[in-house]
Amino acid sequence: MASFVRKRDGRILLGVCAGLADWWQVDRTLLRVLYVLVSVCSAAFPGILCYLILGILMPPEDTPDAPVDPDAPVDPAPPADPPPPPPPSPAD
Repeated sequence: MASFVRKRDGRILLGVCAGLADWWQVDRTLLRVLYVLVSVCSAAFPGILCYLILGILMPPEDTPDAPVDPDAPVDPAPPADPPPPPPPSPAD
C-alpha cells in the first residue's frame, strides 16, 4: 500500500490528488475529475480550502526533484590535509 504523501511525479499543483490516488489505489485522472466536480457542486470554496489544508498537512515525497544519472561522474572528496610532522626528538 502506498504511503500518505504528496507526490512529486505526476503532480499538477501540490501533488495532493496524485498522493491520494496512489494511497487509495485509484486512477489519478479519475480522482482529479471527481474532486473538481465535488468542489464545483459545493460552491468550490470548501474544495479549495480542503486542498490547501491537505497540501500543508501531507508530507512531501522523499524523492529528489530530478532523476539521478547513474553514469554521471561523482566528484571525489577533496584530499585530506597531510598529517603534521612528528615533533623532533630531544637531544641527548
